[in-house]
Amino acid sequence: MIALLLSTLLLAIAPLVAVFIEKRAKVFHFLDGFVLVAIGGLCVLHLLPEILPKIGLWAFLLLGLGALLPYWAEHKLEGLGHAPERVVLILALLALLFHAMLDGLGLQISDENLKLAIPVVAHRFPVGLFLWWTIGSNFGKKWGVLALSSVAGATILGYVLGQNIEPFLEGESMAWIQCLLVGSLLHILFHQPAIQSHKPSKMASAFGAVFGICLTIAINLIPGTHDHDHHGEESLDLFFHTTETLFIESSGPILLGFLGAGLLMTFGSDKVAKAMKGKSRLGSATRGVVYGLPLPICSCGVVPLYKTLISKGAPPSAALAFLIATPELGLDAVLLSFPLLGADVTIARIIAAFVIALIVGVFIGGQLEGKTEHNDDCANKSEASPHDHSHEAHHKHEDEDHDHLPKDVGLIQALRYAFIDMVDHLGPWIVAGIVAAALLQPLLGADFLSSIPAYLQIIVTVLVSAPGYVCASAATPIAAILLINGLSPGAVLAFLIAGPATNLTTFGMLKDTHGFKSAVKAIAAIVGLSIGLGFIVNAVIPPSAIQTIDMHAHEPALYEQIAAIIFAGLLLFSIFRTGPRGFLTQLGLSDIHQHQHGAMLNEEPQDDCDKHCHHSH
Repeated sequence: MIALLLSTLLLAIAPLVAVFIEKRAKVFHFLDGFVLVAIGGLCVLHLLPEILPKIGLWAFLLLGLGALLPYWAEHKLEGLGHAPERVVLILALLALLFHAMLDGLGLQISDENLKLAIPVVAHRFPVGLFLWWTIGSNFGKKWGVLALSSVAGATILGYVLGQNIEPFLEGESMAWIQCLLVGSLLHILFHQPAIQSHKPSKMASAFGAVFGICLTIAINLIPGTHDHDHHGEESLDLFFHTTETLFIESSGPILLGFLGAGLLMTFGSDKVAKAMKGKSRLGSATRGVVYGLPLPICSCGVVPLYKTLISKGAPPSAALAFLIATPELGLDAVLLSFPLLGADVTIARIIAAFVIALIVGVFIGGQLEGKTEHNDDCANKSEASPHDHSHEAHHKHEDEDHDHLPKDVGLIQALRYAFIDMVDHLGPWIVAGIVAAALLQPLLGADFLSSIPAYLQIIVTVLVSAPGYVCASAATPIAAILLINGLSPGAVLAFLIAGPATNLTTFGMLKDTHGFKSAVKAIAAIVGLSIGLGFIVNAVIPPSAIQTIDMHAHEPALYEQIAAIIFAGLLLFSIFRTGPRGFLTQLGLSDIHQHQHGAMLNEEPQDDCDKHCHHSH
């Protein structure tokens, strides 16, 4: 009963705190960062572990649909004033109401075990702030009070009815609904800054985020806080163990890869464009592959590079081979593949990336020579604008690093590129890949993937991964978990090639630059070759020959632990440089520049070329 009263009190305090700090920008942004992480942690570490064991892999599809529902509502209800925002916020509120009833049930159980009350009480204040800032600030205090009262009432209802509503809330059908609503909640959390009038304070927001991280981890490390949900307890333990193992195992190779990338980027774009001119199409394409494969640049990041190389006279065969090869690997991904995927799969990955980029460069790129329909306006804008970059990540330092191969630089600039710019750009993707892999691990039984025919695994994997976006480094830990749980080596290879190399942004750029038919030919060639090479790898590499990381018996060496600490420190400094919302923009999870809900930053509107890249995502 005390915990119930305390949780209700914290909900009531939240609006008072919000009003008090409204004109105190640094305090506000501290709490904004805290709320962002605390509510995100609530979703990932409380809601999802409760949902995933009940509905399995379908949860990821439902989360995606839930995140898309707000966009659908906004477009369908466009022109109706605040109607779109109200629909979207109601979806998020429903997710919190369902969880509040579960919280009430947990608080009743906590009368016997007070540890169970800790997560409920600890998240009550950020939930209150989140509701007040998203609903109260947008639609008035009355709506904000109503939202807070509804959550408090749902908590009390769960507490009073107790075991009578547990079968209803714990049922599989309810888990499907919750999963959809959690996707909507995450959409609101990531895409709507809490307040629109303050100039952002990245440092204050980062301190708030760090506080939220510490609180979230502390809550979930307290023994017994998940005793009311056995499946959630097991999933959470496995999630933390997998995350820790993958992070420690990955840190050393990633740091070496970043260092190598920094040294490689000492070559200027003019020199690279000239060096790509071979005596034949095969020679030019080979040079494009050789220059592209080692660079750890994502698919959207390589798009402006491709335009720059074309504008500077690089042969289309070389530029197209470069465009395909660059996002498929990178030194960091190669070095990361050896411990996580084993030598056989890593070597197959390198060979496949080389072969596909070379073939497409020679045959498709060769057809483009003399027929390039290059849009000079977009080309010029891409050289001066950061907006071609991945998922609306628009930081000024990225203009210099991803719109051009940089000018000739010295060792200090190379190290800065390696351990500042690359960490800012790829760090969020690596973390996201590890978290996604850790969430997959509890869902994939030993026989689930292996029961699917190998040929079907390859086709399905390519069809699922090709339209989406994932960088090579982020794809590697996910591939490792899939491989460990029985996905065939050929299907894993197809995922690692088709995912990073093909997506809607690349297709849109090729269509605008070279025409629709050429874009279709290039993407179809990559997809077809990925499937074909997947079949070859399955024939050459038997599953019994695969040696991957042992998730249970792995004992990290001292150098691995040191590398993990260094990489974690670099990520932490990145959050302080970019702010937590800037960190999320790299993943397309926080469009603080231009969004229907409002923006925290006063940015210039995007031009038409920029909008194309974003809408294609």
